[in-house]
Amino acid sequence: MANAPDLISMTDDDLAALFKPLETSRGIVLGVSGGADSTALMFLFARWARLHPRFADSHVATVDHGLRPESVAEAELVARQANQLGLQHITLTWTGEKPSSDIQNAARTARYKLLTDAAKAVDADTLVIAHTLEDQAETFLLALARGSGVYGLSGMPGERMLHGVRIVRPLLSLRKSQLMALLQAQNVPWSEDPSNRNDRYRRVKMRQATPLIEGLGLTSTTLAATATRLGRAASALDAYASRLISASTTCHVGGYLNLHPRQLIDEPEEVSLRTLARLLRAVSGADYNPRLERLERLLDEIRSATQSGTRLHRTLSGVIAHMPQVTRTRATPHLWLFAEAGRDGFETKQLHPGQTIDWDNRVRITLSPDASESYSIRCLGASAKKAMRGAEPDDVPVAALATHPGAWRADELIEVAGLENPPVPAKHPMLTAQSLVRDRLYASVFC
Repeated sequence: MANAPDLISMTDDDLAALFKPLETSRGIVLGVSGGADSTALMFLFARWARLHPRFADSHVATVDHGLRPESVAEAELVARQANQLGLQHITLTWTGEKPSSDIQNAARTARYKLLTDAAKAVDADTLVIAHTLEDQAETFLLALARGSGVYGLSGMPGERMLHGVRIVRPLLSLRKSQLMALLQAQNVPWSEDPSNRNDRYRRVKMRQATPLIEGLGLTSTTLAATATRLGRAASALDAYASRLISASTTCHVGGYLNLHPRQLIDEPEEVSLRTLARLLRAVSGADYNPRLERLERLLDEIRSATQSGTRLHRTLSGVIAHMPQVTRTRATPHLWLFAEAGRDGFETKQLHPGQTIDWDNRVRITLSPDASESYSIRCLGASAKKAMRGAEPDDVPVAALATHPGAWRADELIEVAGLENPPVPAKHPMLTAQSLVRDRLYASVFC
């Protein structure tokens, strides 16, 4: 599909190849803004879905950011087109106060959260996005301008997980001109967002510089191909990072991690950096890696503290990296990673008999249906000191244990799930806990 006519006259086999990643989906939501790219995605998908009847009534979701008066009409146009194609449509609204700066990034974050939440609401496990070859090239250049490493320069993957939903980008090999030609050939209208021409945004500036860049031989095709090749290298590094994590890291049910830092720093630096990024993201639940220079600085500090046996206590991306000082009784250095309480502290949630909740995005907790009452789930905090009585020197530091959730009746700690030395031994344990941190750590998190 190297030119527009090929796309217009594409066969059923071409469609099957384009949307093959979707065949295993339980349910599908298309993110359609009304622009040319996403509108073309919707029409191509509708034709493919007719060949796969179980996806024929998939959902189309349009996010109205509320930033322009035209956005309501644009969402209505998408809704009409979706209905004509036999697809269901949802309009999602970004409500609340909008930031005064970096509005595009904030809108992007809000858009993905709204779209993934909508997918979950309709029991869909896949969200399809219409990024194209030019989008991939622009992403590469933006990462290059930031001084990104291998992972940033890998661009957008064809598939990734976000908020528990699989994101699929089937159009990354296609040009915008192909998609526009497809719509023009079928007299299909689309909307133009004026912000896509506003040169106050870095991505627009990069887009406007495309003719000059291409004149130097750096075409969108070349840049996107380079991102793909770097993605292969990043995948290989990620495999090494997975092995290192398996060999060095203990995931505690309370949502914190413990590893042997010597194993971390003895690896090639690129593997160590990737491993550290994955550990931090697993604990924080963040969508993206920390900035590379900050990650490099933290790795240097871990290396220095490990070699000298000194104490380390640093915070990055909402995660505390803590290494107790090496002593006679604690001769082996241990690195602990646990969530920072932040300005508002950790969550407090009510848990009722038979109910399961995700607490603080780190622990999934279930209260037995045989429980006689509901409990408040919150962290141990100052009560963690009691939990350390009788613990061995290498056991969980008080600072990490303080972030562990427990079941409370008012100010009385009733039970803590998953601790070997619980502050309140339960005769008949009523809580079970699953570490969401562990799930994220061993999930496919490459991006």
